[in-house]
Amino acid sequence: MSHQEDIQRVPACWSHFLRAAHGASLDSRMLRVLEPAGISVDLALQPGSPALTMAGLGLLAACGIENADGSGRCAPALPRATTALRSAEGTAPVGTAPVGTAPEGELLARLRAWVELADARLDARHVLLLGEGSLDCGLRSVLHALSDQMSRRRLHCAGPCGGGFGSGADARHAVVVLGSHSFSDARTRLELEQARDWLRRAGVADPAARIVAVTADPAAARAAGIASAQIFVVPPELPPRHAWWALVPLVLGLCGGWTLWLQLCAGAAAMDQHVAQAPLLRNAPVQMALASLARAGARGGATWHIAVCGQALAMIPNYVQQLNMGDPAGLAAGPVVWSLPPAVTASGWLERHPEGAPVDFVALLDDPRASGTHGAELAECLAERRLLSLRQPVRPSTLIMLPRPDARSLGALLALYEHHNTLFESVLGRVHGCDGAGPVRRRLAAEIERQLGVPARAGAVDWHHDASTGYWIDRYRHTAAAARG
Repeated sequence: MSHQEDIQRVPACWSHFLRAAHGASLDSRMLRVLEPAGISVDLALQPGSPALTMAGLGLLAACGIENADGSGRCAPALPRATTALRSAEGTAPVGTAPVGTAPEGELLARLRAWVELADARLDARHVLLLGEGSLDCGLRSVLHALSDQMSRRRLHCAGPCGGGFGSGADARHAVVVLGSHSFSDARTRLELEQARDWLRRAGVADPAARIVAVTADPAAARAAGIASAQIFVVPPELPPRHAWWALVPLVLGLCGGWTLWLQLCAGAAAMDQHVAQAPLLRNAPVQMALASLARAGARGGATWHIAVCGQALAMIPNYVQQLNMGDPAGLAAGPVVWSLPPAVTASGWLERHPEGAPVDFVALLDDPRASGTHGAELAECLAERRLLSLRQPVRPSTLIMLPRPDARSLGALLALYEHHNTLFESVLGRVHGCDGAGPVRRRLAAEIERQLGVPARAGAVDWHHDASTGYWIDRYRHTAAAARG
């Protein structure tokens, strides 16, 4: 197929997919549950039809994701550095470099060695975590969910999401962990100085020995006074929104033990393997992404509600929201993600939902922390989902069920949403900018910039835009002419 034919094929398949999505209905009698990596994804209350299934497979094929028969495997995936980092501990796919030779394996080996060194030589009972931006949401969702399993050292979070600096921590027996992607953030530099002063005031003889940093810019970390032996470098190809995967083994290793990290990455690696091997019709992130594309394109899904059942999962929506924002230089992924506190009842959910907004329910089949109330909470969740399916218009929903709030299930859940987001963006990127010359927005911006430069004395011009865009182009031209006198 020629390049020009490919340009025309993707929009045509997208239009066909949207028409099929408009015609799809929800049949609650059909059970549709997928079981990737030990968790369950229930898509029974998403609209579907044979036509939508075929149109979805055709769209994926047009975007280079897979053959239209759905029997093959999912070609696009997360960046290799992301999946390699969480598979480097003995679960690496066949054909990858062995642990200790790949950058990700070297990083994990160094992190583990430092955790063992801290255990053997440092009288450290507290861990003070300093973090910024994209390193925060994923890590904090893990720390919140696994808080009852981190008993080796007490964790304290500074910064805007934590309390006062060093609040409750004993600096004489503390380790400071700093996560900064670039060290360009002024707050990061300020907190680093505060940490040094905090340790000095407590009488720590060598504060530098108690501070470690995880960063993608080791030169900047060294310039900020971090010892080279205590700088752990994020693989440069690891996207900023996934960089927390390089920080979490250190924090979990110090506070919960290295086994806790291994369980988390085992769940994520199992999901990575599912995505790589499951046929498209049984591939959970692929099917979730198609449902998201259908509701965003055909049903005007400007918002997306993540409704969690269980306090352990309360911060998961924050990470999904961050994923949906996209990378600073990349494509915004889609609808605004929002949530309500897990304790809100079904009636509260119904009252506060925008009409027609799709929902992901994320729940626990068993929650030991719920103190006997879990059955009632789960009943509210299932009842709410059932009510949404009976409303007019029907509000589609997906139920993601974790067996329990453990590290392996959590790793699988986070990886599920990461793959969903990557696939969602991949399709939208091809739909809105599939000619290889960059997104349509850039071409349009260049065209408008040229039109803005047309002198006002040239008179009225038909710019072939909508009325509003044409109006502001002309306003700019006349304003520029007046400014020049």
